[in-house]
Amino acid sequence: MSHLVRLLPTGASFQVEEQESLLEGALRSGVAVPYNCNSGTCGACKARLIEGGLGPSRFHDYRFSEAERIEGILLLCSATAASDLSLELVDAAAEIPHQQIEARIAHLQQPTPHHLLLQLRTPRTRTLRFRAGQSVTLTLPEGLQRSLPVASCPCNGMILEFHLERLAGDPFVAALEKGARSVQITGPEGQVGLDEHSSRPLLFLAEGSGLAVVKSLIEHTLALELPQPITLVWLTPPDARYLDNWCRALVDALDDFTYLPLDPGVGSLQLVQLPTLVPQLANSDLYLAASESVAAAVSAAALQAGLPAGRLFTLPLAISRP
Repeated sequence: MSHLVRLLPTGASFQVEEQESLLEGALRSGVAVPYNCNSGTCGACKARLIEGGLGPSRFHDYRFSEAERIEGILLLCSATAASDLSLELVDAAAEIPHQQIEARIAHLQQPTPHHLLLQLRTPRTRTLRFRAGQSVTLTLPEGLQRSLPVASCPCNGMILEFHLERLAGDPFVAALEKGARSVQITGPEGQVGLDEHSSRPLLFLAEGSGLAVVKSLIEHTLALELPQPITLVWLTPPDARYLDNWCRALVDALDDFTYLPLDPGVGSLQLVQLPTLVPQLANSDLYLAASESVAAAVSAAALQAGLPAGRLFTLPLAISRP
């Protein structure tokens, strides 16, 4: 049985299962809440019970003061729900902190000759807090660095995905392929994220490995169970569609998901005709991850079609080249 949890003052809400902690339910649903250790030690995830009943509390080391007990303060990582709840976040105004985490390389996949998918796993007690659309700096033991957007959903800060292009002479990629086992994560950085309060159709346009940051935003949208239709335009040659199966699986699984793979090499994308390709363009929120020239052309076409400038969001490209 699940219960609805409402958060004040943000107005966000999520469903939590009886066997889950409140923090687990929030993160699974993609709802950003303050936390750090995820083990009941630091007290960063404190909230105040406003209404509803709590279930059994998990063990925690944090010691509440007498004043906190009187105020009904709880830890999201240890509290469970016995009914629908209303909670006030004690640290709701705090920004996501700058973090430094040692992670291990869990998987390195080469879906095409020119792309790598890197999966990192953080310690369970030091998961990465970030917003969809943000980037981090990865540092290998020998000091090689790369700044990349996180390509996975913020709902799971322990399993992190990154997309890299295999460029000739790239020492960072070479070190990964030689068997690097660990990486230091520093961040996150970046301010552009999903407008969770919008009910307008969502249009994502990615060029090449710009799909990485778009993927994080789409997965965050799905985790929040936002109802509006989603259109993904991926501008990349057929032999470089390294996540084509992921895109097509979303088409099969969702009623309102449209996937438009376009090949720039054969002229199938006329950016000035974008309003024809996406008739709802002027009424959408447009998230754009592309090179400067493509971004300029898309922006011009979208604004000319009537899209307000405030609904166009420019995202970081999916790779910082060496």
